[in-house]
Amino acid sequence: MTIQLMNKINFRWLLAWCVLCISANLPAMEVTGLYEAEVPVVGQDLTVRQDAMRAALAEVLVKVSGNRAVATLPGVAELVNSAPQYVQQFVYRNATPPPGQRSSQPPARMLWVRFDRDALIRVLRTSGVAIWGNARPSVMLWLDVYEQNERAVVGIDNKPEWKQFIENVAKMRGVPLILPKLDADDLANIQTVDPWNAAPEDVKRISARYRAEAVLVGRIEARGNAWASNWAFYDQENRQAWTTPGDTRDAVVLDGLQAAIDELAGHYNTSSSAAAEAGLALQVNDVQTLEEYARVTKYLGSLASVARLQLLRVEGLSLIFRVEAQGGAQRLTSDIRLGTTLAPLPADASAGADAPVRFRLVR
Repeated sequence: MTIQLMNKINFRWLLAWCVLCISANLPAMEVTGLYEAEVPVVGQDLTVRQDAMRAALAEVLVKVSGNRAVATLPGVAELVNSAPQYVQQFVYRNATPPPGQRSSQPPARMLWVRFDRDALIRVLRTSGVAIWGNARPSVMLWLDVYEQNERAVVGIDNKPEWKQFIENVAKMRGVPLILPKLDADDLANIQTVDPWNAAPEDVKRISARYRAEAVLVGRIEARGNAWASNWAFYDQENRQAWTTPGDTRDAVVLDGLQAAIDELAGHYNTSSSAAAEAGLALQVNDVQTLEEYARVTKYLGSLASVARLQLLRVEGLSLIFRVEAQGGAQRLTSDIRLGTTLAPLPADASAGADAPVRFRLVR
């Protein structure tokens, strides 16, 4: 049933009731699986299971915070030790090797664990741990591998083993990693522009078709019994470059991907101890059904920068919210634009300095 067909008074009463149910910790809309992890186990007795749950929570906290050193922060060790009390569900599964730990004899079983998202966020915010929102930037990956006198550019279809490895890392860190199609357009581009030696503007140009927020370029090669890699990371106007040596091919690739995601997380995640700016006005236009209303509120509630969300009024097909945002209006707007649920609208110049930040719902 559309808003246009509903009695306006009844619709507003219904929205007033619905807004009482809004929580700042609603389910994620953009990236899934942030509050679950799978870890190896050697048995199914209680002690082994509880230890595995602690290991799983440690992995989840890295995904949620974007910080590989999160375990060293105050209060986190105590949280990890109490992991079993935050478990919502667990299941034993057949083993699959984790990224960078391939073995001919994998563990017999894996334990998949899902944790209570809302409870963990409350504890992390109380401890001042940074929380990276569910709407996350994607990274376009150009990976060039030299091995046994052969060169291979890793694409979405040509190297299934590499694709699986990279997908595992993406899942482990909660960041979308995009591989090139290596179709006629890509092949023509990399023949004229070498991503591994090109100027930043050329790298961004040949990557633009994938609409990623960042680009990572990696080149790895075998050197005797060791491996070496060179990396360049392009995030908005910035460029970072580094080298990574290692004993194995998987190790140098894993280290390179981890370093790039660390850089990305440092730019986008929001400190829970940052001052929250109250009273920000946010307007979302073209909301036509109750289902779309629910979609908008769930999405806004899933953002880490949103500490509190209140619906103030309905004006035609527009929703006007008051938002308490950690990191202020700039961080809130940046988080919203990362996702695909809302698109920005130009500011209303006639509305004055207190005019709401305006977006429209994307269908």
